[in-house]
Amino acid sequence: MRHILLFLILFPGMFLSLSAQHIGYLIPAGGQPGTTVEILIGGQQFWGIKGVRVSGKGVTVESVIPVPSIPTISGKQYKFITAWMRNVANGKTEIPAKPNNEEELKTWRKHSYFEQIDQLSPLQFHLLTTHLFVPRNPLQMSPAINSKIIVKLKIAPDAEPGRRELRLVRGSQTLSNPLPFYIDPLPVVREPFLPVPPQKRPRYEFSIPSVICGQILPGETDIWHFRAKKGEQVLFQTFARAMIPFMGDCVPGYFQCVLELRDPAGRQIAFADDNGFEPDPVLCCTIPEDGEYALHVRDALYRGRADFVYRIRASFGEPPVMELTPPPLDLPRKKSADLKNNRKIEFPVLLEGCIETPGQTDPFVIRAEKGEKIVGEVFARRLGSSLDSRLTVTGPDGSQIAFNDDTPRFLYGPILQHTDSHLCFTAPQTGNYTFQIADTAGHGGRNYGYFLRIDHVRPSFHLYIHPSAQPVRIYNATPVRIRIEPQEGFNRDIRLRLQAPNHYSIIGSAVIPAGTKETIITLTCPDKQRQPVRAELIAEAELEEDSGRSGEKQTIRGTVFYGDEETQAFAYSHLVPSEEWLLSKVWGPQGSQLISLANPRQSRLNLLAGGTAQLRLKRRKLPEQSALTFQLRNAPDGLALAQTEVIEKKKGQAEIILTFRADSQIKPQRINLPVTVIYQYQTKPNAAGKTFRQKSEYTLPSLLFDIRKE
Repeated sequence: MRHILLFLILFPGMFLSLSAQHIGYLIPAGGQPGTTVEILIGGQQFWGIKGVRVSGKGVTVESVIPVPSIPTISGKQYKFITAWMRNVANGKTEIPAKPNNEEELKTWRKHSYFEQIDQLSPLQFHLLTTHLFVPRNPLQMSPAINSKIIVKLKIAPDAEPGRRELRLVRGSQTLSNPLPFYIDPLPVVREPFLPVPPQKRPRYEFSIPSVICGQILPGETDIWHFRAKKGEQVLFQTFARAMIPFMGDCVPGYFQCVLELRDPAGRQIAFADDNGFEPDPVLCCTIPEDGEYALHVRDALYRGRADFVYRIRASFGEPPVMELTPPPLDLPRKKSADLKNNRKIEFPVLLEGCIETPGQTDPFVIRAEKGEKIVGEVFARRLGSSLDSRLTVTGPDGSQIAFNDDTPRFLYGPILQHTDSHLCFTAPQTGNYTFQIADTAGHGGRNYGYFLRIDHVRPSFHLYIHPSAQPVRIYNATPVRIRIEPQEGFNRDIRLRLQAPNHYSIIGSAVIPAGTKETIITLTCPDKQRQPVRAELIAEAELEEDSGRSGEKQTIRGTVFYGDEETQAFAYSHLVPSEEWLLSKVWGPQGSQLISLANPRQSRLNLLAGGTAQLRLKRRKLPEQSALTFQLRNAPDGLALAQTEVIEKKKGQAEIILTFRADSQIKPQRINLPVTVIYQYQTKPNAAGKTFRQKSEYTLPSLLFDIRKE
């Protein structure tokens, strides 16, 4: 992910989100079909939030109510407010008397909650109670989750159970990052609200089956009580990191939930702090005797904060066996269990197996001709398997031909370390080659499944795009950054197409040059049908080389992944996957309507080393005391914007000619670059008659600079 950080350094301001609202947590993060659920959402930049979007069908929004920042109060105002709260908590309608001193009342802090305590919802009342009665440690507060909003959702009785994505909507266009929202047929039990002192907090109680939802504050342990009978097998499946994979300002960068089960005598009878390599614990236990049991929930390091939220699915039964979804490959499939008596197989093939016992090694034998290029690729950890694969290939004489343990991959998804093996070799001679797959640490079990692809070389590529909700500037170019991950020697041009309703389109270059690892394309749209839409970027390339099959030209389609960048533990950046790529329409920055390409269809500039190329622009009439300048940022050494010429036309309009020069020693290359426009202008006079000098930046369509020697 250092490539993405490099983009932010080299293109300052270009990729700042046009919509900065960001969700940090939801509680509860789900509901039961046929119910209405009230959700507290914490995050930042919640001004202007008008709606909520939940993916899928069956969920409607009943209300969206911001939580105003509650001021700190003291003295007589504090006594008045807390006395009124105690009356409400005790079922009394009496409102305490205010002081008679009008001057003193003028100094009281104003807030909507202070004026209608007897009309607050239970959740609003809880937020006020927490603010007034719980001491706050500034060192444990995070600006990233200080904004709050209350959302009420109605879940239809026929809403399909499963994981959804919830986003906040600002105005009618811009959307936040998504967080998971689960629809589950089991009833949801929410952590009891904080009572007004001196009342004690009620016991946390639930019955099985149900889903319990809570929040761990600093040093806190939630203790949930339930009754069970002897011989019952209880199962607790935790969703904590699954809901918030990465936290930027804590170590190890996520809530590391721990479960402990205690019997009626208070003795620990079961404990879980993970589930294989997954940090979210799964606890399964057979109840030894009838009675009341306690499930203790805490953080492994006794940390806590508002976004340390959890969702625990409590049911009867055994832990589910991991069922891996096969990768989408057009290959014959065989099961390892069917090959116990004959390990010789024909390839290409996709093998399905499992390292069921510690120390187990699964061998597979293929016959290859001298000079054949052969690939072995393991799909395990990225599918959810606990297997940390090790793949070895030995030749006809028993010598090791190839070996791989871990293959570095782009940090996409919640996986902290990619451990799937991938190797490629050229057969040195004709004969039998043995592939051996095992777990690196010698572990094994029913959750150590895998798919092993043995195949010819298949050049391909992956594209990674973020954010998953992209505001697009109306009638202007909006930069979209793309990271390219080539596979198995891929090195071809990639052609892009945008599939989206409401007239969104790519403007400028729609080609990613061969060999590019990161690039910029630009999108645009007209001012019509402005609701957010689901879009898809189609990426294709033409292979001309013999990949071990037909040797004919063929068009391949790459896989495009969408997500949102999140920081883990102050240091690491990841893309958190999203099931949708959403586009919305927004107006561009000040002055962006003044400049456009003279040829709207232009997508490239051709330059010879030592020569120049020109880009012609149209400029509308400039307001008084305003100016435009142009920059070519992140240009390779030897390429520069050499000259800007302005040719004035009628009625203040002008033609602008940008001349780019390539040094005679420049390396031949092809690269997508947008030109940055810097607009400086004078503001209108304010109430005091003062004006200010302001500046805005935007980009022109990204063009393919094709630099050649001759």
